Amino acid sequence: MNPEADIQVDALAAKLAWELSPLGFVLIDAEGRVSAANPATARYLGVPVDDLVNIGEADFTMRSKHLSHRRIELAQSGLRSMHCIWRSDDPSSANPRLTRIAEELREPLASIYGFAELLIHQSYDDETRRDLTVTLLGEVEVMIDLINRQLDLTSQ
Repeated sequence: MNPEADIQVDALAAKLAWELSPLGFVLIDAEGRVSAANPATARYLGVPVDDLVNIGEADFTMRSKHLSHRRIELAQSGLRSMHCIWRSDDPSSANPRLTRIAEELREPLASIYGFAELLIHQSYDDETRRDLTVTLLGEVEVMIDLINRQLDLTSQ
């Protein structure tokens, strides 16, 4: 196995999950401001992503109060939190299986993002960097396994 190739594949998988997710994801930095939002968030709120970046967490929460919402603490990654938003009347919310899949993907995706942030912004010795990368790859495997199981069920 080529670790560099694996990391590139994992980065692509994380980017695709961020870009294509039907769930809105918003990252709040250590200062309590929006540092990133995915396209689904912009669709749900009806504003461009650029208009959300740098607003305060309280302002974001007020803007998204009409949506279903979950806040996940991410302090260990250098970020304060991640918000996940969705519309309760969204057709995908009416599908319990799709909702369950999204909920199962949320945790490993947050872990992947957090570990990637650590690897980018912190200096670690080679052994620690390898351990963090192995953990990150394990979370990707969890997501791939979940997706594969769901695809297998769908094709039956």
